[in-house]
Amino acid sequence: MDKKRLSELLSRYNNNTLDYSEQQELEEWFHSVQQPYSTTGREEEEELKREMLNEFRKRFPYPANTQMVRKRTGMRAVAAAAVLAGLLAGGTYYLVHSSHSKQQNAAQAGRIASNMKEVPEKDKEPGTNRATLILEDGSSINLDESHDGLLVERGGVKAVKIDDSTIKYLHSNERTETVYHTIKTPRGGQYRLSLPDGSMVWLNAAAALRYPVVFSGPERRVEVSGEAYFEVAKDASKPFIVSIDGKEEVKVLGTHFNINAYKENGPATVTLLEGAVNVSEAGFNVTLKPGQQSALTRKGFSVKEANIEQVIAWKTGFLDFDDLSLNAVMQEVSRWYDVDILYKEMPDHPIAFGGRISKNLPLSKVLNMLEAYGVHAQLNDTKKQVIISTR
Repeated sequence: MDKKRLSELLSRYNNNTLDYSEQQELEEWFHSVQQPYSTTGREEEEELKREMLNEFRKRFPYPANTQMVRKRTGMRAVAAAAVLAGLLAGGTYYLVHSSHSKQQNAAQAGRIASNMKEVPEKDKEPGTNRATLILEDGSSINLDESHDGLLVERGGVKAVKIDDSTIKYLHSNERTETVYHTIKTPRGGQYRLSLPDGSMVWLNAAAALRYPVVFSGPERRVEVSGEAYFEVAKDASKPFIVSIDGKEEVKVLGTHFNINAYKENGPATVTLLEGAVNVSEAGFNVTLKPGQQSALTRKGFSVKEANIEQVIAWKTGFLDFDDLSLNAVMQEVSRWYDVDILYKEMPDHPIAFGGRISKNLPLSKVLNMLEAYGVHAQLNDTKKQVIISTR
């Protein structure tokens, strides 16, 4: 993004005229400035940051010595907070809070971020685009080790790897035989899939999707476990159905939604961003509207307004800890950094975390962030376990 376009987006934000695609564009720009500035020395780097900050303050006159602290008001707040944080802390992370105690934590976290040193030798890099493609005969292809291009061609159907992060299916003729493939991501992995009908699926870490290589019947049915985000191609003649762990079903025609079905998180949640879906299980069903999230209880489905930016943070490049418990935070860390969590000592009071951090950072940066909340987390010598204690 050039300076002219960035200035235009910031001005549109200031006037509350950003549409959804522009909000996403602003967030994507923030991702692009996560890396350190290419300067020849620290003084030049700091001068560049000051220049950018001064330019930003012309539009957003926040006090010079404070973090941006405000309630969330949707994607606009997220985009602006991300930009401001990138200027203040070199793109490390940002916090968005509303309570006084969380403001204190934000200030402390800001000091920790500004004092972060070089990545220590005993550290762990973040997850990457990693997955395994399992074919109909049980054979498998390691996608992170394969080259871009044709992966497999059988019966007129081609599976092609593109951009080192996506599988796309191409078929030259109609098939009546139902053949299934499965794509699995490990802990520390994520991947993207373009289904035969053009629907897009993003898989989070430790997730799986089973699907036919051609949708030849009266419906388009896939099976998912873990977490996945769907953008379904519209086809009124073939409803799109997602089976969650062989139990819950989500029926759609064309829409955008997220499914979180990690067993350790409790009941699966379905969050709708666009369109409409019907969710059913055990004789219960509910139809969601955009912005709503469902979860099955003993009495049926509960429906609430969702924190959309938090739900899809994993897809847009963040770990979002806002209002999560310590256990929930560490579950996300465990999945993305492929580490086990050992609780040597638990805090003597509940901790309400806040904020988000880039998924592109090494584990040490995330653990440093937790220090702001009185949680001491240390990676052991084998780099396979994080030990949690308090001070």
